[in-house]
Amino acid sequence: MLEFRYDMQLLIEGEGLDEDVISEYFTENFKGDCLLAVGDEELIKT
Repeated sequence: MLEFRYDMQLLIEGEGLDEDVISEYFTENFKGDCLLAVGDEELIKT
């Protein structure tokens, strides 16, 4: 059973984005059952 029953998505657009750094930041600073960041150097979806 999930503790957090909502879905929030965020698009981050820029240059030289690092999905690992963004994913680590989200994991350390936000609560959630499934925190992830995927994308490339110009667009990240969290």
